[in-house]
Amino acid sequence: MAELALVAVSMLLLYWLVKYQQLVDEYGKIHHLVEWLQNENRKMSQFLEHGSDEAITESLSGCDCHACLSRQGERAWWMVVCSLCGNKRCPRTEDCRFKCTNSNQPGQVGELENVLMKGDVSDGQD
Repeated sequence: MAELALVAVSMLLLYWLVKYQQLVDEYGKIHHLVEWLQNENRKMSQFLEHGSDEAITESLSGCDCHACLSRQGERAWWMVVCSLCGNKRCPRTEDCRFKCTNSNQPGQVGELENVLMKGDVSDGQD
């Protein structure tokens, strides 16, 4: 009888450990969402305080390339895909200034668009 009680207690303990792990996983997801919301709130507050078009453009631009996320102090916890072709290996997923290759081949090298970004690319004139 004692062995049966020990088995029952062990199974109950295992059940609660699994439930605990599920709660920890859900907390992690909620924690990431809260961090993202706080970051968006910070950006909107900066815009409201300073009236900066750049702050609101950055906040609402929707660019999810790794470079833009890094500049915003964020990192992707989702799979980043090219906003033009939808491929995950397109060089544009790393930096939105790269040309879209419309390809999903691994090891692609990004080639910059012929567009100058503020202070990011030299125009060759010194």
